[in-house]
Amino acid sequence: MPEDLYPTRYIEEETIAFIEEHARRFEDQSFFIHCSFPNPHHPFTPPGKYWDMYDPSDCQVSGSLGIELIDPPPFQKDLHEQLRSGRRESRVAAYACNEREARESTALTYGMISFVDDAVGRILAKVKELGLDRNTVIIFTSDHGDLMGDHGLMLKHCFHNDGLIRVPFIWSDPNLKLEASRTDLLSGTIDISTSILACAGLAPYHGIQ
Repeated sequence: MPEDLYPTRYIEEETIAFIEEHARRFEDQSFFIHCSFPNPHHPFTPPGKYWDMYDPSDCQVSGSLGIELIDPPPFQKDLHEQLRSGRRESRVAAYACNEREARESTALTYGMISFVDDAVGRILAKVKELGLDRNTVIIFTSDHGDLMGDHGLMLKHCFHNDGLIRVPFIWSDPNLKLEASRTDLLSGTIDISTSILACAGLAPYHGIQ
């Protein structure tokens, strides 16, 4: 699929159009944008130049790929048995993979990440061009990760691996006047909505998750 027809590009263009319209018509009003990209995500199909931007042979595989676990969970054991027996199901759910599949999927995922990176870069460039960067809070995160070959598995399911539960989270607030730093504080997606509301001086609604 050409880059211009990809959902990521459409979301980028709609976001930029909203920012431009807001700056033109409602310069002194606050705004909130939830710009949600579907990628990186399976199927592993980055468009155009992003398809072969990364060489699978250069991509590392998880150190746990190929390691036999002692008494693994039944579901995980069954997935590996499907791979060994050649009866792997064709479905959109976690599956066992070999090293070649892990490397190729990782390379294609890197391509999708670069595609999103470029889209985010153009959005932030527009925010700066319009002078909105001086008082706009930027938040970047993801809903989950991917197994990406951990214990020889791909996608996600009922596993609690680091690759699934550790996600990027960036909070950039020009009003805080702080140096960039990292924290080891335990947090999760359940904290995000209340943090945004607190930043806006609003109370969370009754029953908020």
